[in-house]
Amino acid sequence: KKKVAVNYFASTKEYVQVKPDYYVICSPEYFVPEDKKDYAEQRALTFKALIEKTAWPMVFVVPALAKSRKSWQKPFIDHEYIQLRFMNTTPVEGFRWFRHRMFQSGIGMPRPHNVLVACIYLSIKIRFKEVYVAGADHSWLKEIFVTEENDVLVGQKHFYDQQTKNQTVEVNRPDPKPMYKGGTTQTRRLHEVLEKFYVSFKSYWVLKSFADAMDVPVFNVTEGSFIDAFERKRIL
Repeated sequence: KKKVAVNYFASTKEYVQVKPDYYVICSPEYFVPEDKKDYAEQRALTFKALIEKTAWPMVFVVPALAKSRKSWQKPFIDHEYIQLRFMNTTPVEGFRWFRHRMFQSGIGMPRPHNVLVACIYLSIKIRFKEVYVAGADHSWLKEIFVTEENDVLVGQKHFYDQQTKNQTVEVNRPDPKPMYKGGTTQTRRLHEVLEKFYVSFKSYWVLKSFADAMDVPVFNVTEGSFIDAFERKRIL
């Protein structure tokens, strides 16, 4: 069975145990200047971990816009085990027949406001027999806070939260933090946070339609997940 991992997973000890066949990074901030120093450092550590830890054949999939940024590419191009591939992350909307044609051709995908959107899209396009989504709680709605100073904070839980430079610790409830716009230090207002979540959850329904058309069943095996587009299934 093929395994797909995303974002900071390479920084965890589980990375070398799972040995993903595909690794997907969708955020353009990995490949453009980052205003927030701590975010830039985390991303640099992810690349370092991918280069140093990967000792099995793996396809590394990144946005097409990263192709013109040459500085990060050489260690991956020269890597014995990593194959570098580029994907077009252009969001496509419109009539269903038009969307599906664009998705199949690789011209674009559902709006990838979350890397999981790109991950599921690629899994469908590759035509995996079945797709199982694990570790996708997406329970941000109950983790939104607004302070007395009108700062909007979100407790976005990830498996790899509370990283240090040398290790990653799994946590159940991270401290709420602002949600930033792209690679900037500008924080999102509440309606902007909700809009981002809306787009993400809507994209899963667009993916559901595409999956049905491609005859690729997608199952959500994440207990307590807020994603309502895919059939639930327990694998244990």
